[in-house]
Amino acid sequence: MVINEQNFHVLIADLENSYDIGYDTETSGLGFHDRLFSLALATAQNSYYLNFNDKADHLGQYPHTILPKSYLGRLQFAMCDKEKLWHSHNAGFDNQKLELEGIKPPQNIHCTYVAERLMRNDSLDLTLFAVAQKYGHTKDERVSAYITEHRLYTQVMLPGKERKEKILHYDRVPFKIMAEYGETDARIHRAIGLVQRAVYQ
Repeated sequence: MVINEQNFHVLIADLENSYDIGYDTETSGLGFHDRLFSLALATAQNSYYLNFNDKADHLGQYPHTILPKSYLGRLQFAMCDKEKLWHSHNAGFDNQKLELEGIKPPQNIHCTYVAERLMRNDSLDLTLFAVAQKYGHTKDERVSAYITEHRLYTQVMLPGKERKEKILHYDRVPFKIMAEYGETDARIHRAIGLVQRAVYQ
């Protein structure tokens, strides 16, 4: 479900009554200073996409989907609730992006990446794509495909390296693709976390 100012109360009501929550930040790039432009959440009831991206590509067809970033602060009550458990496949990255926006990350976190490394240290491939497959889920790969096909990247020579590196521009991917991609990731994070915790217990 794409969240806007009119249906934001639906998300709040669901979070108030949820314990296990999947979350995933979508950012302009993968660098330390790249900023969050959307947040995807998943509960037992539904998945949600909060869009803060005001790029021109999004304004024409989906202007009603753009939320002010101040709406992130309205989720702080749930993130600070120690009775809730938040699931992410790379919590360190997601939390750093939340902190850049002045948001205190969730208090109670299950990082599926770390858990998978501890549980099954028999594989070097701990990407979400690989881990999702292990647990019977399919990660949406359309964003990577779109970036490659439409050359949504900048090639730069990084200091100390002898080759150019591609800086990917995730915030230029069309809204519909990114929204479905984000919600899928959040659902997968939650689903993997539930199975991992069942194994622990």
